[in-house]
Amino acid sequence: MANEYEAEQKRLISEVEENEKALIELQKQTVDMKMLYQGLMEFTEMKQLTPTVVNKLIERIEIYNDEKKHSHNNVKVDIFLRQSGYLTSQQSSSLLIQWKE
Repeated sequence: MANEYEAEQKRLISEVEENEKALIELQKQTVDMKMLYQGLMEFTEMKQLTPTVVNKLIERIEIYNDEKKHSHNNVKVDIFLRQSGYLTSQQSSSLLIQWKE
């Protein structure tokens, strides 16, 4: 019975450690999203996209080789934001359309 108790204690301790790591990661993501939100709030009234804005919001842009499909050239573009990861080409296109409106 003591062996079962000790095994359960070890299992529970490891679960707590795993959950603490997961919590720290979620807190980091929350902070990143808050920083992105604060950064975006600075630019809500922006009329023109300037190099300063681009440098503040975008970490890097990856442009891939073009692919020819049905007589159209398609180029995949990934935009990595500083605070929240990256956008796919479709996501960035929809954001651009919303920004223009």
